[in-house]
Amino acid sequence: MKITTITLLALIFSFITPCLAIKSFEITNLINSAKQGDIISQFSLGCIYLNGGKEIKQNIPEGIKWLKKSGEQGDAGSFFILGAVYMKGGNGVSVNTNIAWQYIKKAAKLDHWDAQLLLATGYFLGNMGLPKDLNKTILWLTKAADNGNVKAQAMLGELYRNPPSPEFKNISLAIKYLKKAAEQDDAESQAKLSWHYEKGKGIIKDQIKALEWLRRAALTGENPIFANRLAMFCDKGMIIEVNHAMAYAWATIAAGKGMPQVRNLFDKKYTLEERLQGLGYAKILIKESISIRGNAMKSSEKRHSPHHEFLIKKIIKK
Repeated sequence: MKITTITLLALIFSFITPCLAIKSFEITNLINSAKQGDIISQFSLGCIYLNGGKEIKQNIPEGIKWLKKSGEQGDAGSFFILGAVYMKGGNGVSVNTNIAWQYIKKAAKLDHWDAQLLLATGYFLGNMGLPKDLNKTILWLTKAADNGNVKAQAMLGELYRNPPSPEFKNISLAIKYLKKAAEQDDAESQAKLSWHYEKGKGIIKDQIKALEWLRRAALTGENPIFANRLAMFCDKGMIIEVNHAMAYAWATIAAGKGMPQVRNLFDKKYTLEERLQGLGYAKILIKESISIRGNAMKSSEKRHSPHHEFLIKKIIKK
């Protein structure tokens, strides 16, 4: 995963939406519970005030007030939302990166993995109010990755593979975190892991695993290069036996993702029978891809930051 300023901003702003979507509580009871110190009510009320809606008029200062109260009771998500609010600004709130990072750091120290990821990204870029610091980047990426954040796992794996400074290169740790991300269906990590198995770089050479992970990446991700590589493997008999029909199938998958060059080449090279059989295989692969992506999405929806897990448990108890 390439780390840029746009990546950082996208991460920050995308995490505000789930908070702002909370509208379904009965407002009077919610306010009463919040005033009595109920942390979930305070958090929910803060979010509702930030967003506004039919039940309650938008009131940013009031939203910030209630999020501060729930944060002071140890709710990491409240600090994280406050950080995002000050980072984004608008609606009467001035952008203040110093305050924003203070809140994000508080959330990160309370083990909020999204905050940990943002801190790592900020330290890596060395902008938006944070100094460039690769040691702190790795520190916070490691915390987020070990907490199960797939983006952090992918970023950390790539950072250890291709660090800005050679002293940070560590192939064994790179493979460790690429595996973690690959197992959570990050396609780029799957493809990188496949390459390591294929070449035997930092890991015991294993052509079967190389093929399995590349196949998974081709079915999971949007990058047509993975499917085209499989097409060439089948065409040339690399790793696996020559199979023109399967080569055409993978080339068809790649063409559907915007890279038709290999299939165009095979159109001239293969027989009609091989191409028709390949189209049949491609239909099967597409169905498998849809199934894999659906399962990956369900798994992603079940994975929450520690803050979200805390909220869910509290709500269930109520």
